[in-house]
Amino acid sequence: MLFLIATPVLAADTTFMEDNNSSIVYSTGWSRPWSTNATANYYYHSNTAEALASLSFNGTGIKWIGATGSGSGIAEILIDGKSEAMIDLYSPTTSYQQVIFRKTHLDRGNHTLQIRVTGNKNPQASGAYVNIDGFEIIDSDDKIPPSAPSTPFVFNGNERVELKWQVSSDSDLEGYNVYRSTVSNSGFVRVNPWLIKEGTSFINTSLTNGTTYYYHITAVDVVGNESQASPVVSALPAVYVGSYDDNGTGIKYTGTWDNRVYSGSATGNYYMRSGTAEAKVDIAFYGTGIRWISPRSSTGGIAEVTLDGNKELVDLYQSGTTQWQQTVYEETGLTEGLHQLSIRVTGTKDELSSNTYVFMDSIEVIGAVLEHSRVEEDSITMDYRGIWDYKTSTSYSGGKIIETSKGGAAVEYTFYGTGLEWLAHVDSGKGIAKVSIDGEAPVLVDLYRPSSRAQEIVYKRYGLSLGQHKLRIEASGNKSPSSSNYYVNI
Repeated sequence: MLFLIATPVLAADTTFMEDNNSSIVYSTGWSRPWSTNATANYYYHSNTAEALASLSFNGTGIKWIGATGSGSGIAEILIDGKSEAMIDLYSPTTSYQQVIFRKTHLDRGNHTLQIRVTGNKNPQASGAYVNIDGFEIIDSDDKIPPSAPSTPFVFNGNERVELKWQVSSDSDLEGYNVYRSTVSNSGFVRVNPWLIKEGTSFINTSLTNGTTYYYHITAVDVVGNESQASPVVSALPAVYVGSYDDNGTGIKYTGTWDNRVYSGSATGNYYMRSGTAEAKVDIAFYGTGIRWISPRSSTGGIAEVTLDGNKELVDLYQSGTTQWQQTVYEETGLTEGLHQLSIRVTGTKDELSSNTYVFMDSIEVIGAVLEHSRVEEDSITMDYRGIWDYKTSTSYSGGKIIETSKGGAAVEYTFYGTGLEWLAHVDSGKGIAKVSIDGEAPVLVDLYRPSSRAQEIVYKRYGLSLGQHKLRIEASGNKSPSSSNYYVNI
């Protein structure tokens, strides 16, 4: 059996020390499990409160390398006997070989790092483990920071924002940090829990729709110098153009509601219902209009609808048979931008109604949609992973393509719309790609053709729900038996 040993790539002024180095002193309570994702396939971990790991080193700084995950807890860091930080190692997904803690620009000389297992964890964590994969000892007088990153691109979404930026050119770059504030010139706080070492993008989730956020990016080199900030960009998460079911992200309920009542006649077979006065639905949306879809029935009551401060009463009473998926409120011709809709249960009704129910089946946000646009392969919005090379020809769109023959090399592209087409160069030397949208199971796309053709549509997908989607194209490393090579291109 062959094991591949993962060894960190180090700068000349850093030295890596494995977790079992004799200089590291572990108290009782630590064990050393096996994992192929750890450097040298092993790491130390402990969930025993007050378990201690100590390392005396000579240099100007140190990095603690470890893993984060759903079973990870909180550790205290001490340098030369002084408490430096409390570090929460929790992450929803497991990530190995992360820089958990970094201390730089110490006076050159002997220092002692201690890691104390607190036995505590945040409420989301399933355990309190602290993990040690190794350490990097820094011995450097370098205090020159990397150059500041370029202006990031912003992709607004529903309770989320995605940022993308260009790769920094500094040779000693280690990664990036993302900072956020709700004002443009102060109060920025780092939002990435760990240094972004792979790729040049970041998705910030669990945001409040209708709130303007400000972001900037910094670059960090291998000895911990951090660059000046990139130019500040603003972002506005909101419910954008499209249809949203009663339980859609961005539809906020307050007060007492009957949770998702079943009916085969409702949109998505479920709807929300409340007859309790002052129960509300709030939606911050970006567009030029909005529709509220609801049943009208003999139990319907009266709702107060407020759009950007303008109030209107809507009576949901309907005698006889319930009428489903009715447009009970519609407003169009708004100035394109951010708007606030609120639907309040008044607790009142028509005298013929048997109840005061207000229903929420779905919401449709109206707005102008760009019907068709072309994005070239060198757009900053394209996020490439692995080795890709440019090839030029006047027959290519924009005069060039980008291609790879390396299995696993991939590109991701986030777009807003209802579909897309992938254009590529096909010929007898092309391979097979794996293509997926929004994390679906990938489909195989073979770019092999007996004769050469440029700008051929090799993949197309229509009929997506209007909104933000992510395309992933990955070179499979496979090819048709008739093909002479494995190339995939954009």
